[in-house]
Amino acid sequence: MKAIFTLFFLLFTLSLFSVNTISVSGSPSVLSVNSAIAGVTPLPVTNTQTSCSINVDVGTGRTITAHLDSELTSGAILKVSMEAPSGAISSGSVQMSSVAKNLVTSIDQGAFSNLLITYTLISNLALPSTVVKTVIFTLN
Repeated sequence: MKAIFTLFFLLFTLSLFSVNTISVSGSPSVLSVNSAIAGVTPLPVTNTQTSCSINVDVGTGRTITAHLDSELTSGAILKVSMEAPSGAISSGSVQMSSVAKNLVTSIDQGAFSNLLITYTLISNLALPSTVVKTVIFTLN
């Protein structure tokens, strides 16, 4: 069974008396798991077609978090990593859930663009034919 994941992105802009912003360049292509056998180590599907731009005009030590709009189907794992701007710290590949998790921390003032976002889907069970999830990025 072919499982297709489509990821959409909802962008939040933090603008409480400041002009700190975050934007994502489009959506990645569909992540397809062509075959998966229960009990067999799954092959991950990776996508690196999107990037992030941020502008921090106010404050230091900002954080980018990400979470899913709802939990994934049992047996599926989506990991997201984001390149950190100069001086900031990337959390590496982070397993997504509906709870916000840090992707990048210690972001100071500046304008940063083309920060690569990597999505990795792992599935070892038969999944519904199509699953659509939204990854929500927030600049705190």
